[in-house]
Amino acid sequence: MTPPPALRMPAAVEFVLTRRVPCALLAVVMFSAAWWLPCSLQDMQLLAWMFALLAIGIHLLTPGLFALITLGGGSGFALQVAALSAVGVGLAAGMQPLVGLLMLLLYGVMPIAAGRQLGAPRGWLRRPIEH
Repeated sequence: MTPPPALRMPAAVEFVLTRRVPCALLAVVMFSAAWWLPCSLQDMQLLAWMFALLAIGIHLLTPGLFALITLGGGSGFALQVAALSAVGVGLAAGMQPLVGLLMLLLYGVMPIAAGRQLGAPRGWLRRPIEH
């Protein structure tokens, strides 16, 4: 029996996830969604509250984006995207390099390391370290 044919990503998704700058912009938007999405609807309290929950969910998916980038494009590409997005977050936070550094380490480097571990042979089947 032959395996099913490989599925292709839609053109827009492929454009964003295979180029460094658009992918970094997506990561900046996802990371900062908890700041700008609820603030855009301040006059409508219930809608702003619902969008705040959505924004927190989008914000929490940012590390997953970097892990997926690592699995698909390698750790070199993912580290470049993480560095670009850390610069973008630092600029968006008012020229604060500490915010960008925290984004780089916690939302970029750690998920990239996890993606490398999971992408290794038998990475999904490894047991956790037992003490």
